[in-house]
Amino acid sequence: MAHPEVVNTSLTKRVFKVGMVLMAITLVFSGIVVLLPEEAEAIGNPRVTVSLDQSEQSAQVAPGQDGIVTFTGLVRCTMPVDTNIQQVLVSLTGDAGGWAWSITPSSLSFDRSTSELAFSCTVRVPPRTSHTHTGQLTVGGTYRVNPGIYGTSIPGPATAMITIEQYYKFALECAKPFVEVVPGDQMVFTLKLRNEGNDQDTMKVDIEADNFKSLVDKGWAIQLSANNFIINEGEEAIVKITVNTPVEWHILWYNHVTTIRVKIFSEQAALLGEMVMDTIYPLYIRERGVSAPGFEPLILIFAVIFIVMALSIFIPVNRLRKRY
Repeated sequence: MAHPEVVNTSLTKRVFKVGMVLMAITLVFSGIVVLLPEEAEAIGNPRVTVSLDQSEQSAQVAPGQDGIVTFTGLVRCTMPVDTNIQQVLVSLTGDAGGWAWSITPSSLSFDRSTSELAFSCTVRVPPRTSHTHTGQLTVGGTYRVNPGIYGTSIPGPATAMITIEQYYKFALECAKPFVEVVPGDQMVFTLKLRNEGNDQDTMKVDIEADNFKSLVDKGWAIQLSANNFIINEGEEAIVKITVNTPVEWHILWYNHVTTIRVKIFSEQAALLGEMVMDTIYPLYIRERGVSAPGFEPLILIFAVIFIVMALSIFIPVNRLRKRY
C-alpha cells in the first residue's frame, strides 16, 4: 500500500499540470495578443505624437515676394485597448513667434483603422524681414477620446527653424542730377548710395564702360571719390563724382547735353552667384556758352565790343522813332 504523502504529492503535480493546460487553452481561445512596448503604453490612454518632415525652411521676403514657407508633417496615434473608446480626436495648434501661421487640417480623427494622418503648416514672414532674423515654428495640440469630454496635451511638440534669405537692393540719389556749365568747366556731383536690402552689402559704383570710354575719347575727365562701399542694411554712403568737361574752342555759341551713366551693382551678390540686375543712374551736363582756351580776355573784349555795337545801333533807332 502506497504511503499517503507520496499519493498527495503525485495528485498535486497532476492538478498543477491540468491547470497549466487549461490556462494555455484559455489564452489561445480568448484571443489575447502579446502587446509591443509602445502598444502597451496605450492600454489605458491613446499614444499621440506630432512630427515635422522638414527641420528648416527659408523664406523669400524681397519686395514682391510673399514670404510664405510650408511645412508638412504627420500625427501618429496608437489606439488604446479599451474597447469603449471609438475615436481619438486631435486638435493641432502652432506658434511662429508672432508671424502669421495656419494648419490644414487642424482637426484630425483617428479610429482603429487609422494610425497616422498628414497635415501642413504655412507660415508667412513679413516682407523686408532682416536676413539676420530667425524664427521657430512649434506645432503641438491636444487630443481627447470619444466618448469623453476631457482633453490632454500632446507630449513633446514638433519644432523647426525658419531662416530668411538675403536679397540685394540699392538706390542712388542726387539732389542735382542736371547741371549747366560753361564749356571747359569742372563740376562735382554728390550722390547718396543707400542699401535697401535686408543685410550688409558690398556695393561697387562705377561709370558704365562704353559710356566712360566714349567720354574719355572726347576729352572728358571723370573721377570717383571711391568705388567700393560696405553698407549696413538701411544705411547710406556718400559718393562724389568730379567731372571736367573738355577744353575746346567754341567761338560760336555752344549748347550741348552730355549724359554720364553711373552703374551700381552688388559685389557680394556676384561673389555668391546671386542673379541681381545692375542699376544705371544717369547724370546730365549741359555745356552752354563760348570757349577759347587761353584767350578768355579776348573773348571778354569781343563780348564788350559786341554789346557796345548793339547798343549804338539800337539807341539811335529808338531816338529816330521818338523824333518822327
